[in-house]
Amino acid sequence: MKGLAVGGLSAGFGSPVVRDVSFVAPAGQVTALVGPNGAGKSTLLAAIAGVLPCSGELLIDAHSIQDLSARRRAQQIAFVPQDTALTIGFSAAEVVALGRYPHRGRWSLETQHDREVTAGALEAVGAAHLAEQPVSELSGGERQLVHIARALAQDTPVLLLDEPVSALDLRHQVVVLELLRRLASRHVAVVVVLHDLNLVARWCDGAVLLGQGRVRAAGAVADVLTSPILEEVYQIPLAVSRNPHTGCLVLTPKPTS
Repeated sequence: MKGLAVGGLSAGFGSPVVRDVSFVAPAGQVTALVGPNGAGKSTLLAAIAGVLPCSGELLIDAHSIQDLSARRRAQQIAFVPQDTALTIGFSAAEVVALGRYPHRGRWSLETQHDREVTAGALEAVGAAHLAEQPVSELSGGERQLVHIARALAQDTPVLLLDEPVSALDLRHQVVVLELLRRLASRHVAVVVVLHDLNLVARWCDGAVLLGQGRVRAAGAVADVLTSPILEEVYQIPLAVSRNPHTGCLVLTPKPTS
């Protein structure tokens, strides 16, 4: 299978935060990781990206990546974490250019192609005007766009994003989510943590629902975003309907009193 396959993954500091997690994120699709706060979504992404140690099986295009060097792994997976704190002194373009490092020799200089990829990534997220701005002077949303552009410049078959639109205004949320759809159409496996289930219903192909560190449901969005399983995991009554204009699922909390 083309894409990312996770088998029996457990990870965490001390005792595991996520346990025996298995799912597939096919190339050509956007797969959402959803679940309540503390369910293990960020830990899972960090483990897949190689930031946290883990046990289990990680495959990309049916090939194991666990024994790859950090550089080789970075050629396969780009990761956008929640925390976008950056070293003072870098411009936005310099941060995005970091995404090109895994594709260059240790002592090689930046090429014209690298510069074009960097500029194109900033343009793709609507942040070309920020290229020369010091990242320390950017807003949280602007820094998020720069980090997403850095991941795009990395040009990998798997892209992991942890709450990439949480700090963005409505227009930039749409820009980023449309971009993820375009990337998926180019046979990239996109895995994204989203808290807004209505964004999942509108923009994603598949979903993996985590609860207390374990997979509670996985599959097509319409099969995962159902009232019974969501109410059990989120502990809140939910109404699931269809938007008459888009045909997408709409999830609405029910009054509790």
